[in-house]
Amino acid sequence: TINEPHADKFTGTPRTDWLATTEYVRERFDKGKIWLADTRSLAEFRGEVSGYDYLLHRGRIPGALHVQDPDDKAHIYQDEDGRLKPRSEIAALWLAAGLKPATPGEQFEREVIFYCGNGWRSSLAFFYAYMLGYKNIRNYSDGWSDWSTKYSQDANEKGITPGWKQEASGN
Repeated sequence: TINEPHADKFTGTPRTDWLATTEYVRERFDKGKIWLADTRSLAEFRGEVSGYDYLLHRGRIPGALHVQDPDDKAHIYQDEDGRLKPRSEIAALWLAAGLKPATPGEQFEREVIFYCGNGWRSSLAFFYAYMLGYKNIRNYSDGWSDWSTKYSQDANEKGITPGWKQEASGN
């Protein structure tokens, strides 16, 4: 039997309450109402590398907590075969990093915003929080690249992003 694909109409409702934009993070990050959960490598978190061959700026969002890298070779979030680690292990990891539940499996003491460089790694951490039942969570998919960098078109730019100039965003 050959399965022939066919077009179908998808309808869905975007969950904007799960999304954090740069503006949303900027308005809240230094007011003690959120925790920023950095899911990048320790070297990225420390500012030793940017983590991306196309990104000049290094560092982290001030006050961020390092909750490990879901996509590294240490297999912290996944087993070697790609299966997800038990949720209890990830909950313990987060507690050790400073993400404290107000009501386990329902609310953290503060809203938690997961981020990485561009949303890939943070989406797995967000998924774990969702599977653990937490409601006050968001994913900042633009992450470090948008927080740290302002891009502007520049035909004369020949660096790591030809045609685009990178400048510190001022965040």
